[in-house]
Amino acid sequence: MARGAGYAVQGVQGPPRGLTSTGPIGKIPATKASASSAPPPREEDDPTEIQTDVFVAMPHLLEARLLLEEFPLPLRNALHFIVGTEMPAPGCLPGEAPLLDRLKVAQNGDFNAYGDIEDRITLVLDLDETLVHCRTEMVEGVRHNFSVNFEESRATGYIYVRPFARLFLEIVSRLFEVVVFTASSRSYADQVLDVLDPEGKCISKRLYRQHCTEVGGGFVKDMGRLGRSLERVILVDNSPVSLAMCPDNGVLVSCWTAEQVNDRELVDLLLLLQQCMQHQSVPDYLTQRYGLRAFLEELRSWPELLGDL
Repeated sequence: MARGAGYAVQGVQGPPRGLTSTGPIGKIPATKASASSAPPPREEDDPTEIQTDVFVAMPHLLEARLLLEEFPLPLRNALHFIVGTEMPAPGCLPGEAPLLDRLKVAQNGDFNAYGDIEDRITLVLDLDETLVHCRTEMVEGVRHNFSVNFEESRATGYIYVRPFARLFLEIVSRLFEVVVFTASSRSYADQVLDVLDPEGKCISKRLYRQHCTEVGGGFVKDMGRLGRSLERVILVDNSPVSLAMCPDNGVLVSCWTAEQVNDRELVDLLLLLQQCMQHQSVPDYLTQRYGLRAFLEELRSWPELLGDL
């Protein structure tokens, strides 16, 4: 639904039933029942589970029952930021070089000679809280995988690797052009990635904070600057802010911390990526699957639904 458009139910325009800051948000289909004098179905009869976070296997955002006030505070902060910030159009500025080099491929399929691979999807992965979790203090009862040093503060960062992350990288590197794009500093990120991908066989390119687009004090990841067709780009991140300029290319994953030892989000992500590979247009598929752009437009139309911070 376009920004500013209302839901026409019995001649009244406004948010759909349940679209409030204290109740689940969900879209009413335009059926005869909803337009008649018949009472709406009781919420306790709705088999859809109330959702208080984002995750790969979540339903379409305009069909889900979202309890926005119960969303994690960082997620609500991110949504507030997006709602109140005008995002620029994606793409390189005049005279600006793309962030990625031209894809290289040899006749045998190895990436070592120039040539275009139009059908190969570029998979852009966030780092922190998506693939790993960094803490300056150890998590009690959970062993860290390795540690890094912060040059500025001379502190030690304890790195916890998300379950299945290494296997995930090995699998997707065979199917996609894999890019890690973090809003963190290069000095930190390189220490982490040198351990996750020590031989450089899984990740073809690393992008850092300086490659983000700063908008209103937030760091946004502009897929239009990569030098790839947006039809063949997927951005995976735990923060909606990162996806705000190209929501049709975005997949939101749950924010991972070391305490979540039984997490299986990356397994669900592999299944989603397998489905996405069956479609020629990434934005078309992800729009149908999640409707992130339409969801953000709904929040821009009714920002009060997010409540106060």
